[in-house]
Amino acid sequence: MPSSSPVIELTDVTKSHRVGELSVRALDGVSLVVREGEYVAVTGPSGSGKTTLLSILGCLDRPSTGSYRLVGDEVAGLDETVRARLRGRRIGVVFQAYNLLPRSTAYENVELPLVYAGISARRRPPLVLAALEQVGLGARARHRPGQMSGGEQQRVGIARALVAGPALLLADELTGNLDSKSAGDVLAVLDQVHAEGTTIVVITHSDDVADRASRRLRISDGVLVGDQARDQTLTSGPVASP
Repeated sequence: MPSSSPVIELTDVTKSHRVGELSVRALDGVSLVVREGEYVAVTGPSGSGKTTLLSILGCLDRPSTGSYRLVGDEVAGLDETVRARLRGRRIGVVFQAYNLLPRSTAYENVELPLVYAGISARRRPPLVLAALEQVGLGARARHRPGQMSGGEQQRVGIARALVAGPALLLADELTGNLDSKSAGDVLAVLDQVHAEGTTIVVITHSDDVADRASRRLRISDGVLVGDQARDQTLTSGPVASP
């Protein structure tokens, strides 16, 4: 069960984009609490605001208005340099397209966050190998992405996201490029990672992916319209913290 400690606290967050002379509101008054140890899926149609929400949660962008507290620290107004440092320390992100360096081995790809974080070369090997073992790829450490299946590449991406011990794991359509078996393998890894205590937020179009989460949110036209714990009935209206 999740503890009472919040990892994510959004309060009345809006995000607007300029499209020509128009201002388009991608998020409209979003308030949300995700607590330590939760596994949350965010669903909704294309253009609903899922990607914008992910960008804000991952400190890739900042809100136009409102508050975002990450593990208790206000981050909404931070500049890009500070947000980048925060991402490196507290957030791991898994992308649909894997985003692996094609000429680097699995080991080297997973090692990168530790290099950027200034972890010494002596301390890095056990952390990298433990992350690869965690996703079932310890024996593939010296293989390059081109020598691996799509599912294996995505698991390398998960290892890379986890290697620095983030407070939050974000995943963006992580099975979108995979066949059903590879997708099942990746989702089984995520289930295990969650069972070990990692807080996870997944952005997805897939009901199969969302059904693995312990809590499911739905976003429509930039507004959170549903908050459903597993095996409970979806309700419309303001999203309440669990």
